[in-house]
Amino acid sequence: MRAHRHRILRAAASSNPTLKRDCAKPLSSTLATMKIVATLLVIALAAPFAQASETLCNKGEVNFFSCQTKANGKVISICGNIENFEINDDSWLQYRFGKPRAVELVYPHEKNESISKFEGNNFSKYNVIDLRFINKKTLYSVSIAGPYNGEEANKRSRFSGGISVEVAKSKPVKIDCVNSTDVRKHYSQFARLNESLRYKNGETDIFFIFTIMSPNSSVVANE
Repeated sequence: MRAHRHRILRAAASSNPTLKRDCAKPLSSTLATMKIVATLLVIALAAPFAQASETLCNKGEVNFFSCQTKANGKVISICGNIENFEINDDSWLQYRFGKPRAVELVYPHEKNESISKFEGNNFSKYNVIDLRFINKKTLYSVSIAGPYNGEEANKRSRFSGGISVEVAKSKPVKIDCVNSTDVRKHYSQFARLNESLRYKNGETDIFFIFTIMSPNSSVVANE
């Protein structure tokens, strides 16, 4: 019965241009709706992967700072388990670098006593937050720089972030974050993390330790 009705409509439409246009409208409208739904579905499916690619922290961990970098889209992340910025004996912190399915560096490997490996810095005068650590004989500095009026340093009108890596006494290599918006959203909690580390570990000077290190030096940083 339904097939017979469709044949009648097609026959009528072929002899009546107006009816032909009217019959075509539902089909074109349906196709347009299907395209919209398909597009929204693709966006919905892609969103979790896009979000995941911006951090190397796992579910249940605290993501203190993460951003995609200009180094082939690789990600830097500072992950831990410190709740409400209260550091205790069970607290841990790790730096991670790479891609979600190809993490290249995790420091330190052992979470136990990892808090003592990091130095937190908050240079409020210049609006710079700087987390430092030494892995073997390499100095790492993960930082966020906020807007600055340029009174005693270069003026900045936006947030920026990234990591600086320096081996021995060579010139530091800077790897910048791609998106300043991603950097900005981590600024507050990254600052509080650094303040908590400073309070827990006291006044340390990792940069000084690094400058006096040499192949023959007796000063060795903990891995």
